[in-house]
Amino acid sequence: MHVDSAILRESVGLGEGGASLFRLQQVLDDYGVTSQAFRLTVNELHQAVTLAGPAIALTSDEGLSHFVVVQEALPNGDFVISDPWFYRPRTVTADELSQTFSGETLVSETPSTNVSRWGRFRHSWKQSVFVNEVRENRRTITGVIALTLLVAALSISSSIYLQVSVDGFLQSDSISALTLTSLAFVGMVLAAGALQYIRGLIIVRFGQRVQKNLSERYVEKLLRLPVRFYSGRRTGDLASRLDDVQGIQTLLTSTTIGVSVDMAIVLIVGSYLAWSSLPLFGILMSSAFITVLASWSLYRGIRETSEEALQRDATLKSELINVLNHHEVVISHGKRDFAARRISDALSRRIESETRLGRLDNLSATIRLVTHGCFAVTVTWIGLLQAQSGRISLGQVLSFISLSGYFLTSLVNISTLQTTLQRSSAAIGRYRDIMTQREPVILPSPTGAHARTGGAPAQPDLPHGTPSALSARGLTFSYPGAARRVIEDVSVTVPAGRSVHLAGDNASGKSTLLKLLAGLHTADDGTVFLGGVPLESLDPDTVHRKVLYLPEIPMIVNATVRENLTLGAHYSQDEVDQACALAHATSVVDSLDKGYDEVLREDGTRLSRGQLQKLALARAVLIRPDVFLFDESFSGIDQDAFVRIWDSLATTGATRVLVAHREVDDLRCDLTMRLDSAPDRAALTKEPA
Repeated sequence: MHVDSAILRESVGLGEGGASLFRLQQVLDDYGVTSQAFRLTVNELHQAVTLAGPAIALTSDEGLSHFVVVQEALPNGDFVISDPWFYRPRTVTADELSQTFSGETLVSETPSTNVSRWGRFRHSWKQSVFVNEVRENRRTITGVIALTLLVAALSISSSIYLQVSVDGFLQSDSISALTLTSLAFVGMVLAAGALQYIRGLIIVRFGQRVQKNLSERYVEKLLRLPVRFYSGRRTGDLASRLDDVQGIQTLLTSTTIGVSVDMAIVLIVGSYLAWSSLPLFGILMSSAFITVLASWSLYRGIRETSEEALQRDATLKSELINVLNHHEVVISHGKRDFAARRISDALSRRIESETRLGRLDNLSATIRLVTHGCFAVTVTWIGLLQAQSGRISLGQVLSFISLSGYFLTSLVNISTLQTTLQRSSAAIGRYRDIMTQREPVILPSPTGAHARTGGAPAQPDLPHGTPSALSARGLTFSYPGAARRVIEDVSVTVPAGRSVHLAGDNASGKSTLLKLLAGLHTADDGTVFLGGVPLESLDPDTVHRKVLYLPEIPMIVNATVRENLTLGAHYSQDEVDQACALAHATSVVDSLDKGYDEVLREDGTRLSRGQLQKLALARAVLIRPDVFLFDESFSGIDQDAFVRIWDSLATTGATRVLVAHREVDDLRCDLTMRLDSAPDRAALTKEPA
């Protein structure tokens, strides 16, 4: 049975708090796998895996707890571990595991059958991002390979020139023949240069197209994923995966083409060298064997270290982004040294990984240097002895030495491909982890044209720009890994066009309820209705256009004020002015030197939080939703302006729900609803405002 890691992650429901062993046990049971939870030592874990089969173990690394799969316990005491931080299983010693192992373990039954290597290969082949890209661009890749082979053939011809010119000139002593031969080979070199230039242009354009397509798909996929996906991911990690596109691009544009050419050179040139002098070719193959053996012996170490380096880099970026986003807190608390120390620790861990990888690369390069140096001396020595005895000509010796350089270079490129492949495979795995995430499913409406005609599902007709009632029945929701439910069996009705103050203690679930009503989260149980229509039967774009959720911290992009208000949509100047006036943001625009054309930074520097919130309110008014959901959206605005803006928003006629911890007695609200934080609450309590 093949279960994609991204689908399994979604089944478990990994989130901010991770997942409990109990939840993992439930998921395994759903897949028909029996398991039992234990608290074990490392030695007991080895015995359990040996007797019962694979186990899921809780570990802690860099202060982050996460689960790993212990696939196998080896006779020497080591373990084969599948870690979500790494693309492939790796072997760790008992001492290494004991440093992070918490003891909490979920032991599963022994698999009745093993998936064959061929079965795993076929599954991986079908799901491979690399294979799909090669298939889509096969014509371009084939053309570039053909050009590269032609360039290589013309370049290699210069080695044949040594044999032809030396042997021919020594025998005929004809200067004119030597001149013509030389000019002919110069022409070949010039032709190779012209073809190389054309090939380079094609590769550059091809690489740019691949990078653009992969990056756009990644960003589009990220923006389509549900809100709960982001709660379990670090911002730096998601951002760093755009860098992985560069690795995939290199694999497609350089590595794939280069390997194809290197394989051709090894076969063609190798055959010619074997025909030219079998004894010298035997020496050549001895050198090649040592080089290939050394490369493959370092294969596993380079692969695991490459994956570790990528993960450490993502951790460093996450730490740095967090510090930069909250630099005021760092400075005001006098914690510059603390922040610098955390970043330095993350940087040191990344450097350690890169250093280990560099040592492995250096060892491989040293072995190649010594092997090739010894080969060059040995071949020259034996070749000259054979030339002296008359077995081969001097031109053949020189040609053999020159062509051997091409042969060994191509062979080394193939054998050292492991470093590039392991870096690229880790990058592909991280990229694919996001691309295979499941997107929200849109269920067809049970009524309408679809029911009458049997055609495509029709969306319910909800006119835009009119107040809509918003209600929920029996809502239950818990964040993945949380010890308790945030919302449990809550029902609420917000009449169309009315204003509601949603009150409650801290951690009572007010913000979560708003996100459920906005369709940003999907309830574990219960249904949200908009205008009497279940939210899940509506297109997400329709829901978000009609129900607008405004968080406390506005999103600002590095663009003009006008672009921040419109976000790429077309509005007339009058519409923009009216929205700013209603949100009391006109004074904010007037305070800027260039007004609407003033460029803002994404961190909102030079504007207060209240000013940014007014701009965000103006942006929301421009959208003209049927329902406003304000989640501390006025927290930075002074009380008088807050009251005036709230009264102005009443003129839109839209339904309004407000969550605020500040004083709201001055506000005109039709209803006040209180969300109790008690664990046994069953519904909201309502009272007139």
